[in-house]
Amino acid sequence: ADCIYSDGIHILVNLNGYTRGARNEIFALRPAPIQVMWLGYPNTSGAPYMDYLITDEITSPLSLSSQYSEKLAYMPYTFFIGDHANMFRHMTEKAVIVESQLDNNSNMITTVDNRSIVNGTNLNPILERSDVK
Repeated sequence: ADCIYSDGIHILVNLNGYTRGARNEIFALRPAPIQVMWLGYPNTSGAPYMDYLITDEITSPLSLSSQYSEKLAYMPYTFFIGDHANMFRHMTEKAVIVESQLDNNSNMITTVDNRSIVNGTNLNPILERSDVK
């Protein structure tokens, strides 16, 4: 906290919230004039030392803003930013799809060539189970 303060950090962003490895005690010492929650914990911290929560209207509806200790800073579509096309590029580069078809009886992909790699799973049989909520 002393290092953050002495470096003159103006905005300190908490990326963990109340998750494993979080360092909320640093934020409690208020080392920066503006302290923000984002990403790791999509709810209010309930802490008087957090000023803003970066969120979206689905995750934190404006009608519930009184339930938050932070001011809500809305992102236009989603607060969770991820570029899956670039994050998992290695998965698509390795995929070789060679004549494959879905067997409707077993919901399994049957292939004509054993070099086929399928980057997808039909989750319907799993989701339809009574023990899956």
